[in-house]
Amino acid sequence: MKKLVRIFIPVLLTGSIYGSQAFGAAKVLLDLDRGEGFNSIAFVGDYLYVGQSRKDFNANYRITVLDRSDKTVAEIPLKHSATQIHPYGNGIIIVGTGTNPNLTYYTYLNPTAVAGKFSAKTVQIPMDAWANDWLGTFAGREYFSDMGGNPHDTNEDINLPSQTIFSTSTSGAPKYMKTRLRGPMFGIIHKNDLIIARFNNINTDNHYLAKVNLQTGASNSALPGSFGKLKDIALRSGTDVVALTEQSTGQITIGDLSKGEIISQFSTAGASTSVTWLGRCLATSNIDNRDVKIFDISDLRNPKEISSLDFSEAGPKFGYLSNMAIDSKTGRIYGKSAIACNPLITDCSNLWNSVAAIDLDSSQILRQKCSN
Repeated sequence: MKKLVRIFIPVLLTGSIYGSQAFGAAKVLLDLDRGEGFNSIAFVGDYLYVGQSRKDFNANYRITVLDRSDKTVAEIPLKHSATQIHPYGNGIIIVGTGTNPNLTYYTYLNPTAVAGKFSAKTVQIPMDAWANDWLGTFAGREYFSDMGGNPHDTNEDINLPSQTIFSTSTSGAPKYMKTRLRGPMFGIIHKNDLIIARFNNINTDNHYLAKVNLQTGASNSALPGSFGKLKDIALRSGTDVVALTEQSTGQITIGDLSKGEIISQFSTAGASTSVTWLGRCLATSNIDNRDVKIFDISDLRNPKEISSLDFSEAGPKFGYLSNMAIDSKTGRIYGKSAIACNPLITDCSNLWNSVAAIDLDSSQILRQKCSN
């Protein structure tokens, strides 16, 4: 018998929690190539977008789109890898690297008025810049991190960080900010600031959260102290509150960006990767345990775990929980397992890369529990 996902049910007559009850299980929706190594996935509007960059271990760049019935409705070819996917309006923005020429690109992908049809626009970033990840849009320009830094920087002091943030429009040369920031990885835009996860030394797990003003270029710490291998950041809609995942410590940090203060930190008992707000709840995924833990964050200083959803029920085809996406309308949680197998050093006969989802009934119960 399959082990069932355990999820707590509120007793409506008393308003309290009465034990737990088992519901449904995760199932695989889409097999991925054994060589797939990018964890790009997002649910926006009515569709699940899955980045795929390999076929039979070779480069094959595309976005697979599924609807809420788990049907594949489109597969859109790309000129570049689908390294990252981010929600962008009613569609997504995809960032990646091409092979010919070997430059970085970004693509806007949006649904059209015709169900199951999509429009795509790809922008090639000139060779003067290299996009590691998209940070957000400000004043009509797209902002990106570039760990390599501005190749035209006239600074000769090797002790100073490089200029590592640039912006582009759909035409014209990239423009680097004068800000010098070491090791930028990923981030978000909050009001007039870039909030960026960064590191000083690539050989350690000590990461930091920086704030860069987009109007003045001034930079300082967004939250105090260091963090253990930051993997994701999520801003709570309409607030100054962010949640951070720390993979090496298995910890979630909740902070207030307006005050520059840490509100709370708590363990997830695993290697935390992605994090998403769902009403008054916070969902965080664990790559090795293949589970998603749900915390009630009604009291930001005292989060309480209320549910745990087990993606291992999807079977051996779902070997890791690399990333997750949530349909905010239904509360359904999707996971992507994407750990590339190297056939030169490993037996790749077994598939462990796929996309899976929790059953809809359990997801709807979870959404009701987390409704504001």
